[in-house]
Amino acid sequence: MGHMLKKTLIAVLTLTAFAVSAPLASAAPNRPASPPPTDFWKDQGFMLFAHQGGERENPGNTLFAFKKAISDGADVIDMDLTLTKDNQLIATHDSEPCHTSDGPCTPFRELNLEQVRGYDFGYWFSPGLATYYDKSLDVPHPYRGMATGDVTPPSGYTANDFRIATFSEILDAFPNTPMNVELKPYADTQATAEAAAAALAAHPGRESDVIVNAFKQEMIEAFHTAAPNHLALGGSLDKTLAYVQGNAITPTPVAVQPPDKYDLGGGNVVDTLPLLSPHFEYDGYISVVWPSDLDETQETDPWYAKLISQGAGAINTMFPSRLQTYLCDNNIPRPDGTPRCAKQECPEGFTGTQPDCVLIPVAAKVTKVSLKPAKSSVKAGGKKILTLSVSASNGKPSSATIQLKSSNLKVKLPKTVRVGLRGNGTVTKKVVVRVNRTAKGKATITATSGRLKARSVLQVKAACSKKSSKGGGLCGKTNHL
Repeated sequence: MGHMLKKTLIAVLTLTAFAVSAPLASAAPNRPASPPPTDFWKDQGFMLFAHQGGERENPGNTLFAFKKAISDGADVIDMDLTLTKDNQLIATHDSEPCHTSDGPCTPFRELNLEQVRGYDFGYWFSPGLATYYDKSLDVPHPYRGMATGDVTPPSGYTANDFRIATFSEILDAFPNTPMNVELKPYADTQATAEAAAAALAAHPGRESDVIVNAFKQEMIEAFHTAAPNHLALGGSLDKTLAYVQGNAITPTPVAVQPPDKYDLGGGNVVDTLPLLSPHFEYDGYISVVWPSDLDETQETDPWYAKLISQGAGAINTMFPSRLQTYLCDNNIPRPDGTPRCAKQECPEGFTGTQPDCVLIPVAAKVTKVSLKPAKSSVKAGGKKILTLSVSASNGKPSSATIQLKSSNLKVKLPKTVRVGLRGNGTVTKKVVVRVNRTAKGKATITATSGRLKARSVLQVKAACSKKSSKGGGLCGKTNHL
């Protein structure tokens, strides 16, 4: 958002405050909700948007800025786009290259991509200063000369990271990073919208995670016509007044992006979110808030805390590393709920983020196996019922396979038994042992689970026959083990 955008939005919201009563402005609209075309943004937790890649910490709208912002903790990269003379869609906040580079004060629309590729877009950057600071100031320019190769870029970066980048190059460089792009009104509306639609069409799958917005409603409508299947749109400023008065925004957006406050005059400064959030929340849009003062003094920890407490879904920050530090220190995780930094990570065996770590339920494991009776006898040709008992550790219900084996080939039983485990509980299963008529001697039955074993010893008694029965020999008394 630039200075002109800020002034216009403040004017719109000021008119809104006078056009509607305070109670009406703070109430949900009296109409059916108009939900976003995709839930991608609504389903996220708090998001750190890096405005121009964090233009107070990095040379704005450069590949270096976007890469550095991501490494510093940004969840979404924000950029501005306009057209060159040869209809190349490039990332720049300004209408002329002279404000941020060593290029001339000639509109980008009158320059070819090849020309602007030769300019150094780290030339005027100085940490902490705005784009339009007094260029006569004696301030450091740490990235000057890196685009031309006169100065070696930081490790991991190249000269190309400090030159102008096309939208397609940015999409290539960040295939999985959500984006927020503003189509600037410096060139023909239709041509700009069609160029953005073409770039996105060449990168399928970005229909939901790239928000396309613009200062003017006709730009949004032109893009929507050129890319009717693109699901993530912003709400233009032209629609803000009607929206706060209770009317739906069309085409339907996923986000509305106001400043944090506006001045009604006479020192009456009003917070924007309490006025607008009932409308955003009613429809299911996220609110991406940006600092209205546009100076280095506004973005402080108390300011971050205030916006988040007022329900901001995201802050479009000029200082991504500063906001990242605040979010890390205050236990605000990534949008998907994962830890934002090391101090938010939970110890092993727990999930979530500090301080709300939750014990990961561990599956119950076998702690003891037993077979009963431990010693017994069985007649050849008969069967024996053994009781298998399996005890488990504390944990969520699970199952285990117990291996069974007989030392006597003529004493048969199942090779495995599957048992359900209950935490800190014991389950029993009946195991049927079948004995061949010609079996003799003894059989050791073994139940195994990992390193745990249990045994039951069976003494096989010979089967009785009529002949042996009369003589009392083979069916006589047999000693038990």
